[in-house]
Amino acid sequence: IQRDNAAIQALMRDSLRRATKQDGKHALDINQAILELRATAYGLARMFVDGHLPQWGLNEADPLERLQTALENSLARLIGK
Repeated sequence: IQRDNAAIQALMRDSLRRATKQDGKHALDINQAILELRATAYGLARMFVDGHLPQWGLNEADPLERLQTALENSLARLIGK
């Protein structure tokens, strides 16, 4: 699990570096961004597993698309898109 976690962190770090270079931004704190994105992903996953999504208006049969959109929106805000 530790090896998988390290690989995920490396992938996130590389992806964020490439995304910010494409935008010409260099002020993003990559470690802080990873923490924020991981916390968001974990929170959304926990809400899904615990069955809390209907309380927040996600009553569709398959809410995974909405969760993906939430993560994409969080990333876009972090990198300034």
